[in-house]
Amino acid sequence: MLSVAATYDGQRFVPEETVNFVAGQKVIITILNEHSPIPSKETIDINKYAGRAGKLFSNHGSVDDYVKGLRENDRL
Repeated sequence: MLSVAATYDGQRFVPEETVNFVAGQKVIITILNEHSPIPSKETIDINKYAGRAGKLFSNHGSVDDYVKGLRENDRL
């Protein structure tokens, strides 16, 4: 497996380095969201993803508070 950086010119992907492809060769393309807006923390409701596990966090106020608590105590 080989990882190659490329750009999209509007019609095709152009590798940033010389790569010898074989006709019919399968590839995996990962699209980076450098040009897509990243949602701010305020637009993400993490409790929505907790599902039934949300009850586990009820003593901590929210999933965010629970995770913050875990991170504060992650050092020996």
